[in-house]
Amino acid sequence: DKSAGVNKDGDSVSYIGTIGKVWDGDFKLLSTSGAIVKDKTAAKDGADWYFYVDDKDIVMYTNNKTLKGDANKGYIMNIDLDGWKSWGVSTLPDLAAEAGEAALAAME
Repeated sequence: DKSAGVNKDGDSVSYIGTIGKVWDGDFKLLSTSGAIVKDKTAAKDGADWYFYVDDKDIVMYTNNKTLKGDANKGYIMNIDLDGWKSWGVSTLPDLAAEAGEAALAAME
């Protein structure tokens, strides 16, 4: 995972993803009923991380759903994760493996 900065609550924000890329199309987020999730902001998983999905594509995975900083308090986000819906449509197959490893490590 990579550091994105500190959000307005003073929490460090980490993410898995690459601006301009989405995860390989073979990886989809499923609802508890087994349906493919079409669009979702901050779908929390069992490891207390959050998936961001746009048009069935997983765009990123974060450890916090508050993605804005507060410069007046000195809390700076170095990466504009809040703009995730405009990141693009290229695929990046290794992100799913990286997210799976992070989820497993968080559960240990």
